[in-house]
Amino acid sequence: MAALVIGALTTPDNLQNDYLALAQDLAHHGPAARKELPGDFATLTQRVEAVEGVHFAELATRLNAIRYDLDDFLRQLIETGVEGAVKLIQRRGDHLSLPLLRGM
Repeated sequence: MAALVIGALTTPDNLQNDYLALAQDLAHHGPAARKELPGDFATLTQRVEAVEGVHFAELATRLNAIRYDLDDFLRQLIETGVEGAVKLIQRRGDHLSLPLLRGM
C-alpha cells in the first residue's frame, strides 16, 4: 500500500502494475487480505514507520503537492484495488468470495 500511495502521488498515470499487484493479492487472499488493509492514512503510516529509519508520513506529505486529504486518497486507492480484485475473481469464477471481499 505504501508503494501504491507513493506511486499515485508521483506518477499517477503509471499505476497499472501497482493496481494489478494489489488486485492479485486481494483476489488470491480474499476477505482476510481485505481485513488487513489500513483503514486510514495514520494506520498505514504506523505500519510502514515500524521499520527503523522509514519516514513515510514525511515523504507522503512532501509528495502531496495537490494537497489531497490522505485518508480519502488512500480509501480511493483501496476501492480501485478491490474493484480490480472483484474483476479477477469474476474471471476465474470464484463468486463465493465476492460479497466478502466487497463488504469488508
